[in-house]
Amino acid sequence: MERPEISCLSSEELANQARAGSAECFAELVRRHSGSLFNFLYRKVSNRHDAEDLSQETFARAYQKIDQYQPRYKFATWLFTIGWRLTCTFYRNREVPAELPVDGIGDDRATTSYVTIDESENLWDRIRVILPENQQRVLWHRYGEDMSIAGIAAITGKSEVYVKVLLHRARIKLAKYLKENEPAGGGK
Repeated sequence: MERPEISCLSSEELANQARAGSAECFAELVRRHSGSLFNFLYRKVSNRHDAEDLSQETFARAYQKIDQYQPRYKFATWLFTIGWRLTCTFYRNREVPAELPVDGIGDDRATTSYVTIDESENLWDRIRVILPENQQRVLWHRYGEDMSIAGIAAITGKSEVYVKVLLHRARIKLAKYLKENEPAGGGK
C-alpha cells in the first residue's frame, strides 16, 4: 500500500527522494507521468507500439540518469526532454524513403511504380524532415507544449534571445517550404 505522504509530494520532491535511492518515489513518478508521456510520444510517432517502447525507454533512461536531474527545473520538463531526444534518435535511426513503392494496380506487368508520401501527413512529421533538430525542439516546446520562451531557455540551457532566434528561423523556413510546396491552384 502506498504511503500517504508520498502521494502528497510534488514530482520534484519525489525526484529528489528518488535521487537519494527511493525506488518507491520513482515508481510514483512513473505512475503520475506515464499517461502524459505516452500521449506526448504517441503524437510524435503516431504508432502505439513505438510510443509504448519509447515511454519505457524514457523511464529507464530517467532512472539511470536521475542523479543528473536538477531540482530547479520541473521534473516533467526534464522527463519529456529525455523522451523528445529518444524520439529524435528513433527517427534518425529509422530509414524512411522519400518515395514509397506501390505495386502496380490493374497492371499485368510485374513492375513497381512509386508514389510520393501522401499530402495528408502530419505537420510535425514534415517539420522533422524540414528543420534541424534544435529548431524542431524549440518549435515543439513553444507550440506543442505551449511553453514560454523563458521555460524553453531553461530546459535547453540557451539564452532567451537564442531561443527567439531559433523560433524565428524555424518559422521562416517553414513558411518558405509551405509556400514552395503549396498545391497547384493555391488551395485545398
